[in-house]
Amino acid sequence: MLTEQRGFRQVEIILKNRLIMSDPVMKKIFEIVHRDEPDHFLPHQRWLERQGRATARWNERMADWCIHKVLMLYKLPALFLDTGRARMARWPDEAETSAAPSPSSDPAALLPSPRT
Repeated sequence: MLTEQRGFRQVEIILKNRLIMSDPVMKKIFEIVHRDEPDHFLPHQRWLERQGRATARWNERMADWCIHKVLMLYKLPALFLDTGRARMARWPDEAETSAAPSPSSDPAALLPSPRT
């Protein structure tokens, strides 16, 4: 649950970025994630609160903190800074999306519609 809450806060920060907001496709992607993400943690959080239970114990917070630091300070930089690592030449599902007729030339049209 802590990871999802961290992701939600990060998406809120991203949505305030002028560069992201200037790209209609990126804007749509992050707006969909922003609407969808609370469904991943709020039901469980509310249930815990109704039951009078802690939403996160100290050891869960410590584990979340350690995992986040390892990812941000080691794993992700290692991926991006490894010049010998093979890079993707195209998206893995590119053949699927290019073979299907597109309703419009707008790539955002390929995104699933948000839940109502």
